[in-house]
Amino acid sequence: MVESLHFFTNIERRSDVMVKHEIRTKGGGTKIVELTACRAIKYQCAECMGFVVSGVKGCTNPLCSLYPFRLGKVPGHKGKGNASSFTKRVT
Repeated sequence: MVESLHFFTNIERRSDVMVKHEIRTKGGGTKIVELTACRAIKYQCAECMGFVVSGVKGCTNPLCSLYPFRLGKVPGHKGKGNASSFTKRVT
């Protein structure tokens, strides 16, 4: 378990790690996007909230593993992350 947590910590520190992946869209289709770890969290949270991005801030599921990261924040890294980037439309 500790080994896997170390893996995710390294990904958080490397903003250049990007993969192409197919995701669902609001209209029920799919699209290919380039994902970083932060973008993957952003898209997952938006999808979970029915693609209502403004609903992510009011998420009521603190037991979700992505909850601490949902607004672009990285717990324990003061000054990192940009919650304002979450207001951009995700479709």
